[in-house]
Amino acid sequence: MIEVGGNSYANSIYEAFLPKDHPKPKPDSPMEYRTKFIRAKYETQDFLKPSLRISSKAGLESTNSLNSVDNSFSSTSRKHAPEDTREFVGQLNITVVKGSGLAVRDMLTSDPYVVLSLGEQKAQTTVKASDLNPVWNEVLNLSVPRNYGPLKL
Repeated sequence: MIEVGGNSYANSIYEAFLPKDHPKPKPDSPMEYRTKFIRAKYETQDFLKPSLRISSKAGLESTNSLNSVDNSFSSTSRKHAPEDTREFVGQLNITVVKGSGLAVRDMLTSDPYVVLSLGEQKAQTTVKASDLNPVWNEVLNLSVPRNYGPLKL
C-alpha cells in the first residue's frame, strides 16, 4: 500500500467513478451491501476509470457464477460515468521560506533540506550545508492528480 501512495490514493483510483446514488458502505452497513460494493470495486472494477480496467476471463467467470450478488452497481455506474481523461487537475506551488532553530542531527553535519511528496511525486529544496537556520525562498511544484482526495499539509 505504501508503494502506491497509501489507502487514500488507491481509493481515489478504484472509486474515481463511484456514482452518487451508490454511497460507499459504512462499518455498520449490512454485510450484503458491503460485499456488493467490494466486488463491484475490485472484481468488476465498476468505479475505475474505463481505460484502467483490467479484464480477465477468470475474474469474469467467478463474478458471473455468484448468483447471490446483485449487479446493481455495474448496471448504473458505467452508464452515468463521464470519461475524464485528465491525469492532473492542478498544480501546487509551495514556497519554502526558511527553517529556524533546527536540531543537530549529528556532531559533524547538519545539512537540512525539505522534501515534499504527493503520491509518487517528490520535490526537494537545495541542501543548506551546516546551517541550523537555513533560508531557502524556493518554490517547489507538485501536480495534483485527478481524484486525489483531500490534501493534508
